[in-house]
Amino acid sequence: MKTVARLLMAGMLLASASARADDYPSKTITIVNLYAAGGGLDIVVRAIAQKLSEKWKVPVVIENKPGAGGTTAAGYVARQPADGYTFFATDVSYSIVPSMYAKLKYDPVKDLQPTILLNTVTQAFTINPEIGVSSIKELIALAKKEPGKLSYASAGIGSLPHLGAEMFKKSTGTDIQHVPYRGAVPAFTDVIAGRVNMYVGALGTPLPHIQAGKLKALAVMQAKRSSLVPDVPSIVELGFPDLDFAAYYGLLAPVGTPKAVLDKFVEAVQETLKTPELKKVMDDQGNEIVGDGPEKFEAFLKKSMDTWRRGFESTGLQPI
Repeated sequence: MKTVARLLMAGMLLASASARADDYPSKTITIVNLYAAGGGLDIVVRAIAQKLSEKWKVPVVIENKPGAGGTTAAGYVARQPADGYTFFATDVSYSIVPSMYAKLKYDPVKDLQPTILLNTVTQAFTINPEIGVSSIKELIALAKKEPGKLSYASAGIGSLPHLGAEMFKKSTGTDIQHVPYRGAVPAFTDVIAGRVNMYVGALGTPLPHIQAGKLKALAVMQAKRSSLVPDVPSIVELGFPDLDFAAYYGLLAPVGTPKAVLDKFVEAVQETLKTPELKKVMDDQGNEIVGDGPEKFEAFLKKSMDTWRRGFESTGLQPI
């Protein structure tokens, strides 16, 4: 009798989930962004929201909840009903914060469900040409010849540019000084001016300066070359597979959201990513569209969190 009861209950749950998927969505969908309005992630998710709203004839709104390295937004979404009407829009910071914070008000693995990996964000190793090197090999040789003389800028302590550069130093056995800034723009301003020698970070910011010859990209920090700078080698082809750390944008949902609902949402987002409008938005930022669903995104996140755990450990910093 117990077995029959369990089967009946399972059937009822499946039927309920199917019914919810059939009439989904029937009300406003909210995508919570961990940053303030106007940034790269915000531009991407607003473009997606507009397309989804046009398709489904329901409002798809963006709610910006900046603060605490993205943990404010993540914790908020983790507490929402698991019904497919609230999603969390994040970037690589989601992979970094478990190493940076000793305690979180949510479990990044157990409380939020990876839903769709929107794109990867190509990272580039960029230098001021006045250094006088033309390759990673030459840069390493110069750094070893004059330890502590060269410097790199970052967007702040604990940021991807900081952790990425420290991973590079550890992998190559070089001594390069860290100069932290409050954001990528002031960091690049000083790299262009020659006050700092290099920067490891998102390709989209320095790309116009690379194209103008004011900066030089020595490598993209991923397995394959980027179509945006096809002549620039990948760090993996240069022999450093442990420095493959492309960043990303992705959407997550509260754990327990019905699979049928997630499948419907993912399929719709994948359709938007194939449109010319979204391709242009991504290209303008130096992003490469992916569109992988829950299973592949979950595997990607696991690898990403492990990468940035190693990156954080290489800095010698302690969790806060």
